[in-house]
Amino acid sequence: MDTGDEPSTEPPDYLETFLDDLARLRSRDGNAGYKALGRRMGLSHSSVHSALNRRDTLPSEYVLMRMIAEWDPGATEAWLIRRRRLARHLETAEAASEADAPQNSEIADPPLPGAAEPRGRAVRRAGRTLMIAAGVCVVWLVGAGLATPMSTGGVDVYRFCTTNYDGLTGAPPAQNATHTWSDWVCLLQDGRQVPVDMGLACREQHPPLTPLGRTFADHVRDDSASWRCYTDQVNLGG
Repeated sequence: MDTGDEPSTEPPDYLETFLDDLARLRSRDGNAGYKALGRRMGLSHSSVHSALNRRDTLPSEYVLMRMIAEWDPGATEAWLIRRRRLARHLETAEAASEADAPQNSEIADPPLPGAAEPRGRAVRRAGRTLMIAAGVCVVWLVGAGLATPMSTGGVDVYRFCTTNYDGLTGAPPAQNATHTWSDWVCLLQDGRQVPVDMGLACREQHPPLTPLGRTFADHVRDDSASWRCYTDQVNLGG
């Protein structure tokens, strides 16, 4: 089986061609919206949007696998092999470009004693100093104001499934019978089981109160009710 590691006799591939072919698969699917595609593929709509719209990078293998499994299941392995070859080609081209870049070997003459520093250089130096000072202040504020994570509530798995797969949820969520805290899935009407992203569920149901806060999920014991949402809120003196 071709794993993508053997020499290829096929014509060279290009990033633009790869992305155009991916866009054609979406077109054959009726150009469904990113949220609808994300629900069907078990991906976030932002991951689908990035994979179909960014022209400077390849989608990750996981995202590509979920997309092709939806659009052309029989060609999933061929697409993954194609992506690996193209990724190696892009890495090689980038390395060669860096090696061929001209090196600046000029050494500036030291300033004469008592000579005034050029205005542009002085402005840049002052800007760098201010940026360093600002970074130190931010680190200090975050370190001083970051509170102990606070519990904001439980994870409503049923709400997550019905919200993210509206109209497609066929039954209440199911979970692994051995470890009741893990492997929650949304059961869709077409028989698919889509894993529940507990972190995303917490961010949707318990968003942080400040721009610098973050929300995350964790479980405290081996049972289905142990999932909790927590938040770190940066206290800036308000």
